[in-house]
Amino acid sequence: DMIRNIGPVPLEELSAVYARADALFMPTLLESFSGAYVEAMSFRKTILTSDRDFAREICSEAAFYFDPLDVDSIIEAIEAAFSDEAERSRRIALGTSVLAAIPDWSMAYQAFMELLSEQCSESLLLPSKQQLQANRR
Repeated sequence: DMIRNIGPVPLEELSAVYARADALFMPTLLESFSGAYVEAMSFRKTILTSDRDFAREICSEAAFYFDPLDVDSIIEAIEAAFSDEAERSRRIALGTSVLAAIPDWSMAYQAFMELLSEQCSESLLLPSKQQLQANRR
C-alpha cells in the first residue's frame, strides 16, 4: 500500500503526480537515460534508487542508494530517508544544486553549435601560400 507503480505519466500530469508523491523510488538495474531523477530534483522530492554508476552520475550525493537485488538494502534506504528529516532535507537541497549544474536544452544546443562551428572552421581552413608552395615541391 505504501509503494505504487504508476507506470508512464503523461507530461501534462507530471506536476500533479509529484505533488502527491513523497519520493521517487526507482529500483532499476540499467538505464540508458531517464528523466525521472532530474524531474524528482526539480520537484524537490526524495530520491531512492539503485546504487549504480548511472544513478550516481546524475544524482551524486542527492539520493539514497540501495542494492536493487537486496530487499534488506532497499528497506534500510527507505528507513534512512524517512527517519532523519535533516538528512533527507540536506539531500533534497543537494539535488537542487545538482540540477543547477545540468545544462538546459538551450545551453546544450549552444554548446553543440559552438563545437560544430569549431569543427567546420578547422576542416574548411584554406592552406596558406607557403603550404601550397611546399606541397608543389
